[in-house]
Amino acid sequence: MPCSAAEFLAVSQLVGSNATATTICGSYAVTDMGGSTSAVLAWTVSQLQGVREQLADTTQALAESSYGLNTLFVLISAALVFMMQLGFAMFVAGTVRSKNISSILMKSFIDTCITAVGFYTVGYGFARGHEGPSNGEARRGTSAADRPALT
Repeated sequence: MPCSAAEFLAVSQLVGSNATATTICGSYAVTDMGGSTSAVLAWTVSQLQGVREQLADTTQALAESSYGLNTLFVLISAALVFMMQLGFAMFVAGTVRSKNISSILMKSFIDTCITAVGFYTVGYGFARGHEGPSNGEARRGTSAADRPALT
């Protein structure tokens, strides 16, 4: 151990742990650094640099998974909206005469189809917007007409 007993005691009092003091005394020459405070400070800085690297890795992983999570959220929300449409169709079917049930269910189905196509062509642009300078146009570059592979 490069530390003397007095230096080890000083480092141990600064960090509050004998195990950490042993690590610091094993990694740094306390006498050459100008005392226990400098050695503890150097160890703390090295620990913070490790935390910064871990945080950068975590931030990168979060950025990579955010697109997938956003897509999952949109799909789950769309499924819930379709279930609400189905529930509304059943509600309306229960409020009309039996001879009109097929027409009201067809109306609800057509309404759902038109809404889905409308969201695809226009709504996605309003929901996501354009990442570049758009001069206030929320859907510029994001509608179905702007994506030739999808039209």
